[in-house]
Amino acid sequence: MALVAMLFSANAALAASVPLGAASGEGSCPAIPTDYIQLASVGNTFVVPAPGGTITSWSILTASADTGPVGLEVWRPATASTYTLVGSTTPVLLAPNSFNTNLPASIAVTGGDLLGLRLEGAATCGHFTGAAGDRYGFWPRAASAPPVGNSFLIVPGFQLDVSVWLDTTITPPPPPTSGCDATGQSNGNDDCQQTQGRNQN
Repeated sequence: MALVAMLFSANAALAASVPLGAASGEGSCPAIPTDYIQLASVGNTFVVPAPGGTITSWSILTASADTGPVGLEVWRPATASTYTLVGSTTPVLLAPNSFNTNLPASIAVTGGDLLGLRLEGAATCGHFTGAAGDRYGFWPRAASAPPVGNSFLIVPGFQLDVSVWLDTTITPPPPPTSGCDATGQSNGNDDCQQTQGRNQN
């Protein structure tokens, strides 16, 4: 019975898969080793929601000349303007002119982490939105060099060409009370009076 109650409790934590980002873009980015990070966005969110979880796959849209290699990156804000690379996948070759989807990943993340990309070859890296609230950062970096999280050059009006699936937990709010306190008096909800009336009848 205890197990059944846990499974069907209205406020029990529920496992869920949540999509983040948007795999959409036009035009290839320079085919040089470069880190990218979505610093801010409107509409499509590139920020991991609390409490976090595990990114299990990622996707990217390619143009006709895009073959990569490209990998997923996850950055964590360290200060207002610096970021730490907390997870990444090994860059892989891409199928050109197609939606490369369900690329494998297993990256533990927390709320507030930001999606990014690692380009080591030709690939479409962004989608122009023109929105003032959209901007990504980039920084060329050799594969052998450590990440440099405080030197991103900012590109306004763009969203990165990347989406992920996040396995997380969702805790629904507790169910509403009946409106009566322990003594049967109303706590400000008319349901108490209605319940008492039905009981008296």
